[in-house]
Amino acid sequence: MGFPMPTLSLTNILDLVPEHKLLKYSKKSVSFDHITLDSRQTTSSSVFVALCGARLDGRQFIEECNAPLIVVEQWSHEWIEQSTSWDKTIILVPDARRDMAVIASAITDYPAQKMTMIGITGTNGKTTTTWMLSHILIHCGKTQEPPSKIGTIGTIGPHINGEALPNPDGFTTPESPGLQRTLQQFVNHGCTACIMEVSSIGLMMQRVGGILFDVAAFTNFTQDHLDIHDSMDAYLQEKRKLFSHHVHEGSVSILVADQPETANTSVSHGRTISISTAKGSQGSSCDAWVEKPRFSIEGSTFTFQFPREHTTQELYVPLIGRHNIENAIVAFTTAMMLGFTASAIATAFRSLPQVPGRMERISST
Repeated sequence: MGFPMPTLSLTNILDLVPEHKLLKYSKKSVSFDHITLDSRQTTSSSVFVALCGARLDGRQFIEECNAPLIVVEQWSHEWIEQSTSWDKTIILVPDARRDMAVIASAITDYPAQKMTMIGITGTNGKTTTTWMLSHILIHCGKTQEPPSKIGTIGTIGPHINGEALPNPDGFTTPESPGLQRTLQQFVNHGCTACIMEVSSIGLMMQRVGGILFDVAAFTNFTQDHLDIHDSMDAYLQEKRKLFSHHVHEGSVSILVADQPETANTSVSHGRTISISTAKGSQGSSCDAWVEKPRFSIEGSTFTFQFPREHTTQELYVPLIGRHNIENAIVAFTTAMMLGFTASAIATAFRSLPQVPGRMERISST
């Protein structure tokens, strides 16, 4: 049996986008339980957001789509003439992506507000850190009643406790309609937390619009996505939006301070914790750091010092590579901020399975 979908009236939607201009009205626009930017997915109760993208102009699909309500960002005399015969309501808004995220959140009944939201950004390490943290929360939550269910969203698709769900669009951070529907699935299936990879493109395109994260983390910053961003500085500024636009007074932001780009990221609200993979020039002023790292083909062992939390914890991580120490301390610190003890987290790490497609060990025997 499926879960009931919330419905919004046209008045509800107009209230959500107060800067709108009503260009055309149709009596068919009564109630809505779906929003999409893909005209092929529209139904008689859909809102279709006709984006003008770099490759396609969504307005050219308005006439043939099934949606009775259209949201557009650009309109002209040419389109006024074409729309004369259309039995559709058309709303003009100043920022279609922003308003699409707002409507998508409302039309799914604000699922992000019903879970602990954890957002992880960074050039590298998002997928592995998400995998680690999901395992920790599931492992530590087994003694709870009912046992914890954890949703994850990222490069390897959405999962609930490791079980894959259909991927809305294949993006690391899905477009806001698909993202909100996935979050709604998590809530409907009893998830108490969502761990999400938040990409720079997702932030730039406002796919996480309206979502405030309880914990946000910045792993590292290196060159990537210059086909999308104009410069490294533009790329960095998009990543930093997670900490300026998507945190609240009760949030905790975790910054890996091994690079100035991450260490010097300003956080608009909440508490900031700086962590380092070594107590060196960067780590000396950090809140937590790594000591005595030891590496083998089986994994890594190190001591994590977290004086503010009165914690000195020996950790074994069964993944190879120095970079996985960085991922591990982000996951460890996040789990501590969510209330789990250092010893319970360390125990969970010992049973961590290999991350799919991320330096997996393959036996030759």
